[in-house]
Amino acid sequence: MKGCDTDGINISYTNDLYDLDLYSEGNDGISIAFYDSGNAVYHPHAYNNYGPAGIYVSEYSKDCRLMHPHLDTNQRHGVIVKGQRNVLISPLAFNNGQESAGSYDGIHLEDATDCIVIGGVSTDFQATKTQRYGICEGGYSDYNIITNNNVRGNLTGGISTVGANTITANNIE
Repeated sequence: MKGCDTDGINISYTNDLYDLDLYSEGNDGISIAFYDSGNAVYHPHAYNNYGPAGIYVSEYSKDCRLMHPHLDTNQRHGVIVKGQRNVLISPLAFNNGQESAGSYDGIHLEDATDCIVIGGVSTDFQATKTQRYGICEGGYSDYNIITNNNVRGNLTGGISTVGANTITANNIE
């Protein structure tokens, strides 16, 4: 999907769906949105979208597995993950937050529980950095696992957590 006036791709009320190489660019809304879903998606790509995030996983989604998501130069967050037991495996989040430097993250967990972010790279390599944190928890997020990620070079920092029980380990900051 490219250049939609609203969201690019909406995946709703599905489970055990397998998608490969979803690409969405330049949409006025969210690039790829998961509502009430439990999916396996391999290499979803969200580039230069204007909504709240390139990819959005709603609070009603459980057990979504986003494998190798590519989140590049989105105007706000690269991805917003809500819900429970959602997993980002080897995410690549680069240069997000174009709309307002220091206001948006590469990977943002909002009111997320039991989610995992593993083996990714979330950095800003522009001359003028815009991506606030590589990985950031917000709201009531807790019991998440953030491990083995490279989160250097962001405007504010690598990882920011709010959950008392969230585990961060073996990350490069």
